[in-house]
Amino acid sequence: FKVLTQKNIEVNGLTVTGLTIKLSVGSPEQTVTVTEAPPLLQTTNASIGAVITNETYEALPLIMNNQQRDPTSLASLAPGAQGGARAPIFSGTGNYLAEVYINGIPTTTVNQQGDNRVVSNGVPVESVDQLQIISSAPSAEYQGAGVIGFSIKSGGAKYHGQVVDLIRNTAFDTWGFPGNSQTKASIVDGVITQVPAGKNVEHQNELSASIGGPIPLTRGKGFFFVNYDKFHGSQGVAPGVFTVPTALMKAGDFTELGSGTYIYDPTTNSCSGSNCTRQPFMGLKNGVQTANIVPSSYISPISQYEQKFLPDPNLPGLVNNYITGGTSGYDNHELVFKVDYDLTPSQRVSFAYSHGVRQSVGYGANLPLPYTASDSSSISPTFLLFEHSFTVTPHMVNQFTYGFTRFPQPVLAPTDGLKPYRGGPDVGIGGLPPGQASGNFPGSAFGTTTAFPNGFSPWTEGGASDASHVVVPNAFTLVDNFVWTKGQHNLTFGIQTQWLQDNTSSQSSPSGIYTQSWAGVSTANYVGNTLNSTTTGYSYASFLLGAVNSGATSVPLFTETAGRFHPISPYIQDDWKIRPNLTLNLGLRYDFLPPYHEDQDRFSFFNPNAINPLTDSPGQLEFAGYRGAAISCQCRTPVKPYYKNWGPRLGLEFSPDEKTVFRAGFAVAYSHAGGVGVARSSRRASRA
Repeated sequence: FKVLTQKNIEVNGLTVTGLTIKLSVGSPEQTVTVTEAPPLLQTTNASIGAVITNETYEALPLIMNNQQRDPTSLASLAPGAQGGARAPIFSGTGNYLAEVYINGIPTTTVNQQGDNRVVSNGVPVESVDQLQIISSAPSAEYQGAGVIGFSIKSGGAKYHGQVVDLIRNTAFDTWGFPGNSQTKASIVDGVITQVPAGKNVEHQNELSASIGGPIPLTRGKGFFFVNYDKFHGSQGVAPGVFTVPTALMKAGDFTELGSGTYIYDPTTNSCSGSNCTRQPFMGLKNGVQTANIVPSSYISPISQYEQKFLPDPNLPGLVNNYITGGTSGYDNHELVFKVDYDLTPSQRVSFAYSHGVRQSVGYGANLPLPYTASDSSSISPTFLLFEHSFTVTPHMVNQFTYGFTRFPQPVLAPTDGLKPYRGGPDVGIGGLPPGQASGNFPGSAFGTTTAFPNGFSPWTEGGASDASHVVVPNAFTLVDNFVWTKGQHNLTFGIQTQWLQDNTSSQSSPSGIYTQSWAGVSTANYVGNTLNSTTTGYSYASFLLGAVNSGATSVPLFTETAGRFHPISPYIQDDWKIRPNLTLNLGLRYDFLPPYHEDQDRFSFFNPNAINPLTDSPGQLEFAGYRGAAISCQCRTPVKPYYKNWGPRLGLEFSPDEKTVFRAGFAVAYSHAGGVGVARSSRRASRA
């Protein structure tokens, strides 16, 4: 036969590339070279999806939506994909059911399977060689109801680098359709006035630098690639309107409330029979004894300290009297590097590392510190990968891969440990437990009454739910694939096992933020023998007196829990090319998804079958672990494992000519479903 050389073959990740060639009769000395690329029809598997190369990334518009360009943003362009909470939703399944892969390793975060932020905030666009998308009927080696896979670039035989700087700035923006005639509300001499709006403030800059090539002194066996990406972005937000006390109110003068008598002294209670009364607060104003003035000697020094950072109103009135703007944005950076080394012509080892930080900047339109009712967040995904590829024979290849994903997601309350706003040592509130209760500025909520239905804007965070906290999922993943091409069969035998951790701190200290509420009833008068705030009492006057209506913080038994999962998934796949134009895909995957258990058995549950010794009736609280049969289940978890997660994968491809292919596929996939450890299956059929 003549020697045939086929050039320009495109081989993509997550797929088996088929090539049908015909040898012509002739002498071995004759060579036929085909330079035209063969048809890019998928004839080896039934999966529906797409492949996006780095060249396509550079040609398509990637939106800078106040963050760096996102390599995952184009995944929803594939057939059968639509935008989701994190990764796309494939074939109408649901959120948190797909999986995200980097170089063949799933980047599972067990509390959110399919979390694309490991890539979008950890891998720059310039580091991606290919994005592969499988939206339906994946082969048995892939978990999840759909797959998006990323291949990290490797260095080549020659040095190659690039620097990319993307800038968005107000100076470059057009005026838009209305031109410069647009107006906005602004404060002029204490009055809201329409002034020229100008352009929306926007400052974004992303700088990316990368280089790759051979490693010196390795004699062409070692290659490297490194990429650093830095982003800064901030933009103005719509102004917010708040209600703050006036300067007179902060001094104890509440005469702006009206001519009636509203504020009463709670230390002057007097009862006669079923009738009680209080004396109104009186004070000198312009030399005249006037109601609704709290003497300075009554004002709590703690309240004086808490209010001293408050701005005065910049709008008229007692309600919605303070307007402020603000900014929001991010300071981010990403680093990726990869090293490849050829041990022998048939063996290659690779190591890849990616790390990113997304740090929020600004609190938007909010009251200033320490009254800011917001928080700052920082996520920092890290990914490590080691891979060993061994071509045993021209027909047998083994690929061993071990990966690690870590994804800390800390949230920080604005005044956590920040002087001079700490509730205990700075504000002076005594008796607070150690932690954020004494280390944060206390939260305050001001009640309303019938006479004064508009309350003041709340201060700071809302207790334990908004205290500084962190979630740190870790994933240790081992994958081994053995591929054997025998005759018309392309066989894949493999196993994937993961050690998944979900380390959660609901509040990063022994206590949550201390919150206090203030009610008008504390400074109201009696009707009969009942305090009545229908026509009297004012919550801010109660605040000045230090008359706390209620105060609370949280002191959990454990500030951190550590969830653990250990799924194991063996699989086998046979891509059988029955005829040159007919391929049958037969695959089977078994997903063992054991239920949740806590690393130190720190959780309890209700057992409806256990006999409560105190009531001699069914139902009692039990603890996990081996703490004695009287109080614990003598087990790591009361949930029994489910052993029937068999996931068949079937596919059929028929190509009647070089321009046409018919494909049909069916798959049953199982998911962590958000990390609860209970199997959720997705049965999907595809036709193309």
